[in-house]
Order: sequence, then structure tokens, then C-alpha cells
Amino acid sequence: MRKKYTRQINDIEVEIIATDNPSDARQAADKGSVVVWIEYDGGQATDIDFHPALILQAPVPASCKKTNEHHDSNLNECPDEYLNECPDEYLEECLDEYLDECLPDTLLTSLARRHLNLPLIIAETDRLIIRELSMDDLPNIHESIRPDTEHARTYIESMYKLWGFGIWLVILKDQRNEATHSHKYHSNHESHDTIIGKAGLGTRDECSFPDLGYEIIPKYRRQGYAKEASLSVIDFAKSVLELSKLSLVCDKENAASLSLAASLGFYSVSAPDGALPGHVYLEREL
Repeated sequence: MRKKYTRQINDIEVEIIATDNPSDARQAADKGSVVVWIEYDGGQATDIDFHPALILQAPVPASCKKTNEHHDSNLNECPDEYLNECPDEYLEECLDEYLDECLPDTLLTSLARRHLNLPLIIAETDRLIIRELSMDDLPNIHESIRPDTEHARTYIESMYKLWGFGIWLVILKDQRNEATHSHKYHSNHESHDTIIGKAGLGTRDECSFPDLGYEIIPKYRRQGYAKEASLSVIDFAKSVLELSKLSLVCDKENAASLSLAASLGFYSVSAPDGALPGHVYLEREL
């Protein structure tokens, strides 16, 4: 099974290949394509000597299972037999439908951007863009929230690429020219947008769930940007990451942040073991 998708990113066409054939996958990877590796539910994992951009567990169509009369219904015992007796055309048709469902345009675009080492767009509102940090952003970040170069490089490689989330930039759109905002493909240094803060999800040893964080630089506070960005992050956590709950840790003396947390639906919980002194722990169901 092989299916090809293409995405145009910053005038570069990126090819995305979904396949269940190790040789085909290897050739696609060597060619510079983004590889989505297909494994079948109940099948034995195939050893491949590279890291695909994404691994999908594809179900074997029920009709394929019924064609095998020599084994019981436990697919784990004989995945190869089931697949070998399934008509190739039928399996391909089923997988085409499955892949189109599991690889929406937003995911394909994200895979292409990751392949080109471009920051991913997390969310966009009328006023803001929430997206990953890139090394090109550092000169444009206010010194109060700017990470040092080595920390930024390590964070991009470890947090974003391994965890799939992190603390992201909050960018105020250039209101002078809304027509320029094709932000699915552009970074802030290609326009007059302004980095005004950060928001996103982190991890804490003492918390059972990812931790919502937000910070807007002083010049842009009291304009609703922190709440607008946080709501976008919460929506991403629920709809994309499919999380069930978030944590939030706040200095108990920070009345403004506590008020914002309450308006976002967070409520106080008992401090966990290892809690930071002087901080309030909150949670919110998604």
C-alpha cells in the first residue's frame, strides 16, 4: 500500500508518502520525502532502520479477516495470513479512506513544516498567532522572556519534537495589513507582527497533567491577550492532543493570574508532594 500527498510550504513542494512497504519507505526517506509508516492492528511490528515522521495503526478490514478459514479470530496469531488473503484492491480502497480520515490537511501541513524545520502554527485568532519558537525569532523577542541561544535550540529539539507541545510564542498580528496574513506558511520575521509574550503547555514532576503557562510582556497587558492565547492553548490540548485535564501552578500573591485562571475554568486542588512553596495548584477538565 502506498499513497502520496503533497504540500506547498514557502514555495517548496513537500512530498508525503504513506506506505506499509519497508523498501518503499526507505527509498522515500532517502529521496527526502516525509514518511508515514503504516502498521496493521494486531500485526507484528516491522523492524525499520529509520524514524518515520508518523506511525499509523491501520485496522484490517473485517471482510479481510473473514476470508481466512484456517485460524480463529485472534488476529495477533496470524496477521500475515489475513492480509495475504485479502484482495489488494479492497485493502487499498479501505486504507485510502482510512488515511484520508487520519491525515487531515492540518496534520499533513504540520508534517511538512516539521520536515523543513519550520515552526508549527498552533492556533490563530482574530488578533493573535500562537506558534512554535524558531531560532530566527530570538532577536525579536523581548529580553524579559527571551531564552538564551543554547536553551532555545535544546528546547526546540527536545520539547517540540519529542513531546509535541511546549511553551509557544504569542504573536500580535500586524493590524495595518490583514491581507498579508497567510500564517499557515509564514513566520513572524516575514511580516510586521510582534511577539508579545508566550503561552503553552509544560511538564512538572509534581503535576499529573501538562501545565498551562502564560506570560505577556508589560506593554501589552490588560488587553485580554493572555486569556485569548490561553483559550487557544486549551482548545489545542483538548482537540489535538486529546488531553482530559490540565494543571496550572500560580504564585499565590499574583492576583491577576489567579483571576485569569478562574475565568479559564481552573479550580484549586490540594498541593501535591513536592509542591513549590507559596504557590497554588489548580486543575481544569477538558
